[in-house]
Amino acid sequence: DDIWDIDPAKNYGYPYLSWEDFEPIELTITGDFTAQNKVYDGNNEAQFDTDNLSLDGVDSEFDNVSLTDVEIVFEDENVGTDKTVYITSAVLSGDDAGKYTLSLVDAPTAEADITQRPLEITAESDSKVYDGSPLTNTGFSITDGTLASGDSLDAVTVTGSRTDAGTSDNVPSNAVITDGDGIDVTANYSITYVDGTLTVNAGAADSIAISPQTSTITAGDTQAYTAQAYDAYGNPTGDVTGDTVFSIEGGAEGSWDDNEYTSEKAGTWTVTGTYNGLTDTAELTVEAGAAYAFEVETIGAQTAGEAFEITITAVDEYGNTATDFEGTADLSDSTGTIDPEITGNFTDGVWTGNVTITGDAENNIITVTDGLIASSSQEFQVEDDATNVVGVIASILASIGAIGGAAWLFILGQQRKRSIKIFSSTGGYVASPGEGAYKYKHGTVVDLIAMADTGYQFVEWTGDIGEIDDINSATTKITVNGNYSIKAIFAELVK
Repeated sequence: DDIWDIDPAKNYGYPYLSWEDFEPIELTITGDFTAQNKVYDGNNEAQFDTDNLSLDGVDSEFDNVSLTDVEIVFEDENVGTDKTVYITSAVLSGDDAGKYTLSLVDAPTAEADITQRPLEITAESDSKVYDGSPLTNTGFSITDGTLASGDSLDAVTVTGSRTDAGTSDNVPSNAVITDGDGIDVTANYSITYVDGTLTVNAGAADSIAISPQTSTITAGDTQAYTAQAYDAYGNPTGDVTGDTVFSIEGGAEGSWDDNEYTSEKAGTWTVTGTYNGLTDTAELTVEAGAAYAFEVETIGAQTAGEAFEITITAVDEYGNTATDFEGTADLSDSTGTIDPEITGNFTDGVWTGNVTITGDAENNIITVTDGLIASSSQEFQVEDDATNVVGVIASILASIGAIGGAAWLFILGQQRKRSIKIFSSTGGYVASPGEGAYKYKHGTVVDLIAMADTGYQFVEWTGDIGEIDDINSATTKITVNGNYSIKAIFAELVK
């Protein structure tokens, strides 16, 4: 009877039952939901991805009730996969909401991931001028990403040290991150470490070193040099080749093109590099090249038929003694009477020996040849041997008594000197006996050697050519039986 209200004013005299006097109906949550994955942020809050939740137990007579303001959370805030997500609270809304209560017992759950929070930590860079002590810097900073709210970066190990001039890495590692309760939460971060750079700079240039310090090249070859500057402690300050002036001691000749030297004279030479008043030296050995020509020492006047000494030196293109030449060379002269006609073997590029010339000439020349190499001595006089002249006269007188005046005239004819004049056209020269006028005894056989210049070729001998063995050969002989004038003809090579 306590719950009935008999007041006629409330129910027109009929018994009335008030709803407030009943126990509310308990509703539960049914359906399903999914939660979004998230990056670690220091709390366990979760967000719906999909929401298919509904109420179970609603009376159809009082169905103006709905589920609102549902809140979900992860089981904890730490990184993990397939972490359980729970419903922690919800609100009943609608006109009939007061007739119900909501139970979260056996409410649906979901699973989602919490991934590591990216963070970049960079070690500090530092620099100084070399002073012999190590350069270190343990500083660091966060250069990308942020800490979750309430977390703090407590420590980072930075390892790096540089003493000598140059650069090296300053390496960060082993970061420690804690939350507001001092709990280590480093595992909740994906940390990228970036090295800093420690730089020790060399001081001002105090010395230089040029290189190579020693080298050996052949005359005509090129040697390149470099220069490196160093501070007072021996630290390299940089390549200064472009600002260094290079030179070589006098007598070496040759030429420089910046830091490249083209050699000429054989020998061992001192090379000097100078940079801002700082100098260094190196040793360069220049060796002679292959034989290019022969040099015959000056020959004085000689007597026909008497042996005399000559010295011949094989030289390279730059006039250095070609010490590697150890062969022999052919000898000829303007009279065609030199003996021997082949030298002995050269020693260290030099041959000294005796020769005899039986013919006489006012401007005699000795020609030395070896393959394509042909060189001549200076002109020198070869005089008749007075003893031979006396002998000839005695022979003539004896002949007169024996065979009469005709024989006398014949013998005199044989003793007469003959003149031969030798010329050449453009494009070459006559190497033997040379060019000019020469006198020979009647019947003397003289070597003729014509040499063509570069780009030209020998064609023929012209003039008084009747006694020339082969007028089409650059190397031939002529028998002097009279006075002759001959010319070597050259022509330009056809390209």
